[in-house]
Amino acid sequence: MVLASSFVSAFVMLSGVNALPQPEEGALSGRVVTTSCNPGSYHNSTTTCAVCPAGSSCDGTSGKSQLCNPGSYQPNKNSTSCIVTAAGYYTNQKGATQAIACSTGSYQPNKNSTSCVDTPAGYYTNQVAATKAIACSPGSYQPNKKSNSCIATTSGYYTSLPGSIAAVPTTPGFFTNVTGAIKATPCNPGTYQPRSNESFCYGAPSGRFQGLSGQAAVCGTCCGWAAPLVNNNVNPVNCTGSKPNAWPASGDGCIATATDCVHAKSCAQFANGTCPAETFTG
Repeated sequence: MVLASSFVSAFVMLSGVNALPQPEEGALSGRVVTTSCNPGSYHNSTTTCAVCPAGSSCDGTSGKSQLCNPGSYQPNKNSTSCIVTAAGYYTNQKGATQAIACSTGSYQPNKNSTSCVDTPAGYYTNQVAATKAIACSPGSYQPNKKSNSCIATTSGYYTSLPGSIAAVPTTPGFFTNVTGAIKATPCNPGTYQPRSNESFCYGAPSGRFQGLSGQAAVCGTCCGWAAPLVNNNVNPVNCTGSKPNAWPASGDGCIATATDCVHAKSCAQFANGTCPAETFTG
């Protein structure tokens, strides 16, 4: 009976009262239980978290690392978000760690940009990271896009408006003789200029005159009238006294010798620049 009792006790111990502990769920199948990573980190394996690299963002919750999109960047590690590019800057690839400044000749007025805008003709930028294009000032111009400067007008040309794409040639009766002219200068009375884009005016020669400014031609003197024997004659002289005569457009001045023409009562130029009757434009 003692042997039987001992056998029963041994059976009870093996069958559950002091049984060995069982393995945790998943251990036998090879499955590993993981946890969420902290913000600024991500799962680099199924069991560990790693610091988020520069050029990426990691929210921690998803356990993933996301490359920054074009138009944003992140220079630092352990970041939870990317930085939107400022105006004047851009990024054009994923995973950027730095924003790129717009070069001279371009600009970008907006944030979150993937490229810069070339300056149009008539405009320029001369500094990096420009947020707007600058119009060429009067007296200058720029025919090309993507420019970092403007071109000053030369003699015979001008620009009077900002943002000009071409220099304007002076018209007959006008001139410019400086660099960067913002307007054409009219020829003074006593002078004229028959051509365009010129840097000077001609003086009215002996026998001819010009009484107005901004004129393209000169007038010949009338019969009985003379112009001084010099250049830049403004008004004709009425011949009287001992020398009452003069040939039309004569360069000899008043003379005593009679002429075949009838002395003109007036030799005034019209307000529109037309030469007086019986004279000519030259």
